[in-house]
Amino acid sequence: MVSTLLLAAAVLAPKGVATSLAGHTIVDRDRLSHHHGYDPASRFFLLTTADADGGYRSVTLTRDRRVEAQWKAGGYNTEPHKTGPIHLKTNLGVRIGMTRSQITQIMGQPKRTAVRGKNREYWSLLYYYRWYQKSLNSYSLISNTYTCKNGKLIEIEINYGYDSGTVPYLTNWPWTIY
Repeated sequence: MVSTLLLAAAVLAPKGVATSLAGHTIVDRDRLSHHHGYDPASRFFLLTTADADGGYRSVTLTRDRRVEAQWKAGGYNTEPHKTGPIHLKTNLGVRIGMTRSQITQIMGQPKRTAVRGKNREYWSLLYYYRWYQKSLNSYSLISNTYTCKNGKLIEIEINYGYDSGTVPYLTNWPWTIY
């Protein structure tokens, strides 16, 4: 039932909210599990996580080696699996290496932006879709964070989670440490 509601919400989601990254979807809670992959050719990590109850799900595509430390801090003490090629794009067509302008042409204007880094070289865009699920008596949220360095997309993170209605989930955004 929850997966059906999520699928319906994803289909109706406004322009700018991706639900799939590198072939992994956050919509189907039964198919997303913990995965820590690495593609030696592109040098990208693909991380997927899901809480046991499916209440929070995340897919991240990055070259940042710090994700391995975060992964291990979460209790997943395995080395990343060397995978075949990782598809470096979302289901909406946003691809690693795009410019900020190309991203906003596809996604529209972001809900929020942030500029970080010693030389202000990192720029993050936040898109999200939030809706009330009566059957769960809770709000649900799909968020997309696109992080650029020196004008080029270097990291994509897609999340699904519940919130109490005040969107505390977004309070400390962006989550990436620069």
